[in-house]
Amino acid sequence: MMNTHAIIQTLILTSVIACTSEQNFHMQEKTWGEPNPPTLADTERSDRHVQVPPSAVDVLFVVDNSGSMRSEQELLASNFDRFITYFIDSDTDWHVGVVSTDMVNPNESGRLSTVDEIRYIDSATPDPITTFQDLAILGTGGDMLNESGRAAAFTALELLRNDYNQGFYRDYATLAIIHISDEEDQSGSQPISLTEYINWLDDLKIQSNDVSVSAIVTPEGGCPTGFSEGLDYLEVTRAFDGVEASICDEDWSEVMDEIG
Repeated sequence: MMNTHAIIQTLILTSVIACTSEQNFHMQEKTWGEPNPPTLADTERSDRHVQVPPSAVDVLFVVDNSGSMRSEQELLASNFDRFITYFIDSDTDWHVGVVSTDMVNPNESGRLSTVDEIRYIDSATPDPITTFQDLAILGTGGDMLNESGRAAAFTALELLRNDYNQGFYRDYATLAIIHISDEEDQSGSQPISLTEYINWLDDLKIQSNDVSVSAIVTPEGGCPTGFSEGLDYLEVTRAFDGVEASICDEDWSEVMDEIG
């Protein structure tokens, strides 16, 4: 039977062997393989910067200038600042012009309203709000039997685009038309019918949402100071998801803000 002395010697010997093995393990020389770095991607980098031109918009107000439209023209003029504030000091390249609904007077008939040889306002116009007010107060001497907003808009943007109104309408710009009248459109089919007008507008731009049409007219069901419902104007407006407002409203600030 192993005595206590022999057991102690055995434990001491085992400890010495373990320590020697551990020491030898740490003292072994580390062996590394051959260098094999990964292939790195080309570190040369080129950046491509694309210049995006500022957005552009052409806005045409088609305003009834018959005998009953004095106060409505004044409301348009006095609330124009609510509309134009979205354009002034922005990066938008904008044009804003006015035509009357009179297609009988050859001096109007789709021609842009002109003040001091200014036919439309843009970012270069020194006092655009005052100038627009002068352009929009068309007077009330226009034809009272044939207020022809559709004909006026088409003539201004298509038939006279490279003539009297040259420079106003641009192919690359978005287009906004605002019809303002207390009477139904009397354009008939000359020079373009209602269906042809909608189709023409729909095909005018590559993107259909680059055209908008709004209307401040006598609503369906009539209103106190409106004469006849502007059903044709409303149909065009709805075809382009535009803003509808009543010509009888006494406060145009909200609608001008919404259209803007």
